[in-house]
Amino acid sequence: MKILPLPSSRSTSASAKIRERAGEILARFRLESVDPALLIADADLATRQRVEIVAAMARDPKLLVLDEPTGALPDTDWLFDAVRRLAADGTAVIYISHKLPEIEEICDRGTVLRSGRTVGTFERGSVNETELVEMMIGRSFEQSFPPRHAGAESAENVVTVTQRAAGDRLRQADLTVRRGEIVGLAGLEGQGQKDLVYALHGQVRTLGGSIDVDRGDAAVSTSLVPEERKTEALFAEMTSEFNLTVASMGAFSAGPVINRSREQSVALEAAQRVNLPEPMLAKQISTLSGGNQQKVIFGRAVARDPACLLLFDPTRGVDAATKFEIYEMTREFANRGRGVLVYSTEIPELVGLCDRVYVVAGGRIVSELVGEEISETAVMSAALAWKDPVSKDSASGAEKESA
Repeated sequence: MKILPLPSSRSTSASAKIRERAGEILARFRLESVDPALLIADADLATRQRVEIVAAMARDPKLLVLDEPTGALPDTDWLFDAVRRLAADGTAVIYISHKLPEIEEICDRGTVLRSGRTVGTFERGSVNETELVEMMIGRSFEQSFPPRHAGAESAENVVTVTQRAAGDRLRQADLTVRRGEIVGLAGLEGQGQKDLVYALHGQVRTLGGSIDVDRGDAAVSTSLVPEERKTEALFAEMTSEFNLTVASMGAFSAGPVINRSREQSVALEAAQRVNLPEPMLAKQISTLSGGNQQKVIFGRAVARDPACLLLFDPTRGVDAATKFEIYEMTREFANRGRGVLVYSTEIPELVGLCDRVYVVAGGRIVSELVGEEISETAVMSAALAWKDPVSKDSASGAEKESA
């Protein structure tokens, strides 16, 4: 048995000083609520993102480059306040984002790149969002979303969820996904959407109720494109080919023996389905752009031929052109008679893409919007107007008891 030495007073003192210094840095950037002793692995995604950004800003750089910094943040207030203070002190900031309202709010000048080339430069306020999107994707904004599926309202259910509770936040869910239909989940962050989507894939414990998935002729019940591709989906040191085919090994292997030519054929077919250039198959996936990495994950999920495709914020951190490719591929998948359930933090995405949208608040589905009823105003009104009757009753009970 190996005996580990007790920490010396010198090392304990050094750790205390490091922790004290970390606390000072966090306080400087108005993150006093973050405990310097918190293990980063135990922090939620938004906290990890903030700490990573603070680590870069704390060096007082002459040039700060922020690449999709709000991808995991619930709002921009904290970040924009910090960026403006740094800029006022003389730091030059390059802010890379595909969220166009952010560009308009925080940037003095903007440059649009497409396929590695500059296609336009503009001053703040000189172009509108539609013009920007058209510069980014190289086509009319009106062609951004594929047409909705006619007749999906009369199709059979592929997924039926009844009185389902799951995880830590989902109290009750009743929903359906029909064949050929794209169904959206909307709501403020942390209302139970993730518990619902991940429970459908069997990754979150369920607490009562029922889930029924009619596989029909599909190979598997569900396939998931998860929230965080780097930690939940990618084999970062492996090739794009491996990442595309790893979930479909039964198609090209017999026991431990892999048919290499068949594997390459399966990978090529999957790559073509998601518009991934063939030369990228041999590259380590960590060297690809975020958009191409997401195409690989999407292609892997679709290649399993699920009855229902589960998408959790599938366009987070990808470029505008790839976003619209994902929209088209999602609709193409649904048109094959499969179901799609998609959660997105971008409400305009749900409005443009989905046939129906469920709004989640307080761990419950509180509204269902169909077709022309789906709008940003309707979604936000449902998300913000709902009040929790359980909390209200509890509060009343507490008041009575107090009286």
